[in-house]
Amino acid sequence: MRAYPLKILMFLVLSLLVAGTAHAQLENIDMDKIENIPSYAAAELSEENFLAQSKLYEEEPLGDQFLAYKLRLPRGWHKAETDMSFNQKEMEKAGVSQHILGQVAKYYGPGRIESLSSFEIEAQGLDFDVTAKNWFMQEILTQGYALEGLKVYSDKRVEALYVVVKGDTAFVVRAVAEINGSRMVVASYYIPDKFWTQERAYQERAMESFQFISPEKSKIERLRTYSFLDLLTFDYPASWRLIAPNIFSVQGMEAQLILSSDQVTMNGEMHISVISTEFETALTEELAYLKNEMVDRGLEIGAIIETPDKYKFNDHIYYGYVEVHKAVDDTNQVLEHEYWIAIMEEDRYYYVVTMLTPGREGDFYTWARNAESFQTVLQSFRL
Repeated sequence: MRAYPLKILMFLVLSLLVAGTAHAQLENIDMDKIENIPSYAAAELSEENFLAQSKLYEEEPLGDQFLAYKLRLPRGWHKAETDMSFNQKEMEKAGVSQHILGQVAKYYGPGRIESLSSFEIEAQGLDFDVTAKNWFMQEILTQGYALEGLKVYSDKRVEALYVVVKGDTAFVVRAVAEINGSRMVVASYYIPDKFWTQERAYQERAMESFQFISPEKSKIERLRTYSFLDLLTFDYPASWRLIAPNIFSVQGMEAQLILSSDQVTMNGEMHISVISTEFETALTEELAYLKNEMVDRGLEIGAIIETPDKYKFNDHIYYGYVEVHKAVDDTNQVLEHEYWIAIMEEDRYYYVVTMLTPGREGDFYTWARNAESFQTVLQSFRL
């Protein structure tokens, strides 16, 4: 058996795939370089003082236990009496996009001559798995918010500070976006910018206090399973279609996954190769084949965008290595794409998994969906 050390695997990927040179940086928002959300409460408002100066709210909107939350707001605030509510089925019947947030609750601060501070809770249904960070970044890009800072607590919860203009007033908003079951819930505390400095510590403490009482743990998208004979199994999201897998022998097997909403437009594709480690040149030949296949399609594998290391592989895999490249179209007739490649090794096989996806700058929402699907596949490989 010939096993390639990790450094050699990295060299093989770079030498056989890359057409570009230096590492490329995102031209717009580099999500890995966003400033961490600033903290003011520790210096300006102790937890004890906040508890003494705030009121606890525990609510169960629409009688839905999975939307039940608890929250502390400064004394003097009041809950709005509103008939605006979130009902996913009613929204669907009315033809309203699921990507529009429906209001769950709203609170107002004490009266001012100028604009009031407010706290809003909104929710929407999710069709597929996506991290809270990627979902929120899509909102930032779509709405044009001025992002001041971001903190990721987990794949399911993120907190952000940004500026938004409503009418003729600028508001500084601290918001939490959290995935709860198959819904995204966003809680936002708005302060008119002229009052932000004096109120910002209360804003921060309020966001810390926002929690779901009994969060739902259900999976957003159903998974399907495929097995290469009885040798190896992986999962993939049900929205992806498995294309006639090929099993040449126990030394070489492959499968393809396609994502398309209309059977015409390709929103993403993955190719999975399982190659025996017994053959010295098998891995280099596979990488060369993948490069030539891209060239035949008019795409060139360009410079590295990133080398993510967040994946948690199953114990039988010695190690895994992932790179993300730009996929360059010299004719400029194809929207910018990215080419993802993962190489994993275990006792018997190398797994080579590639993904062609619309680029994050061109179609962030589809990119975020595909990035999560890629992670699902990689982390599901098992014996």
